[in-house]
Amino acid sequence: MSLQSVQDLFAQIGFGKVSANHVIGRLRNRLGLKEEKPVSLVTKMVDRLKRRKKGQGIVVKGVNDMLVRFANCCHPLPGERVIGFISRGRGVTVHLQSCKQIINADPERLIEVSWEPAEEDVYLAKLRITSVDKKGILADISSILSQKDANIIQAEVNTTTDKKGISLFTIEVGNFKQIQEIIAAIKKVKNVLIVERL
Repeated sequence: MSLQSVQDLFAQIGFGKVSANHVIGRLRNRLGLKEEKPVSLVTKMVDRLKRRKKGQGIVVKGVNDMLVRFANCCHPLPGERVIGFISRGRGVTVHLQSCKQIINADPERLIEVSWEPAEEDVYLAKLRITSVDKKGILADISSILSQKDANIIQAEVNTTTDKKGISLFTIEVGNFKQIQEIIAAIKKVKNVLIVERL
């Protein structure tokens, strides 16, 4: 670059007479390094959408390694009929086919999905249990959840003024059959009035 020393090069860069990019370009050529092209925004977005969480148990028709998440409105479980909704920038959101959010959705953004869960996969399910406010009810419900191999992630219990207990549980289950068995067992508990899946 017709300069006498490295110090002169630094000075020229400092004064703005030589650009750092020009120096890097010359060094890259001398060292035989290939220039890396910047990744476009579109490429970044496609790569992000294609990332897949291991063991999510959903296959999107016609697309490999698509980013998939489960809808919080209906919490679909393996064994239930599901449909995918193509979200802007967030991949495919899996809903129950009967979900209110999906019934009026743009049909152009719906995509066929199917279950392919692994044995170790777990999914969130939410239950609301209304019962008479009696001692031991919570212990009975917790015991059933434990017997049915459901892990409690979150629990909230409130008592109403008319002496009813409202228990909200977020649990981990493996499939739709398991949640059905849990609901059936909890319904048999004395003083339990209503069991609803949210």
